Amino acid sequence: MPSIVPRKTPVPEIERAIGRRLRQFREEKLISQTAFAAKLQISRAQLINYEEGFAPMPWIVGLRLNRFFDLNPRWLATGKLPQSLKIKLAEVNPEHFSARAPFSKVYNLHWKESVETESLLSVTFGFDPNSVDKADKTHVEILELAAMGWLLRVPKDRFREFYLDLSAEAERIIRKMNSQDTGPLPRQW
Repeated sequence: MPSIVPRKTPVPEIERAIGRRLRQFREEKLISQTAFAAKLQISRAQLINYEEGFAPMPWIVGLRLNRFFDLNPRWLATGKLPQSLKIKLAEVNPEHFSARAPFSKVYNLHWKESVETESLLSVTFGFDPNSVDKADKTHVEILELAAMGWLLRVPKDRFREFYLDLSAEAERIIRKMNSQDTGPLPRQW
């Protein structure tokens, strides 16, 4: 029986976390490993290596996840919501990154700024209250409360990150509310 040879360098925690989020996404979509790997144009063994954190996921797989499933690269890289985002990632120059370069490296150096800008633009305040459901109204309420006071205290150089995190937290609360109806959120938080 062949023995498993350990990697010369351990897989960094950021890459293992990306693998866990990759598995979480696949399982939430109820897609088998075989079908998911085929869609991503990789072998099932490669998918298992990425999901288990045995190998870093290459950037090209992240690009395919975005193109085929509208998976938000920011969520994949950091775990920050929203999980889905309709954005077309910029092409990567093969002279700058090898095909095996880790997703996290390409995300941080090539895509991060544009993805965060798109995430910021996707968050809106102007819902028509008569045409939205309870979750959307709660999302708007959370963002409007933030706009009333919190945003004034955020340093300009941290505004984008704060606003995106705030939006992600609002989405997390909405997901929780959708799974268990807890009534309206209290005003004094």
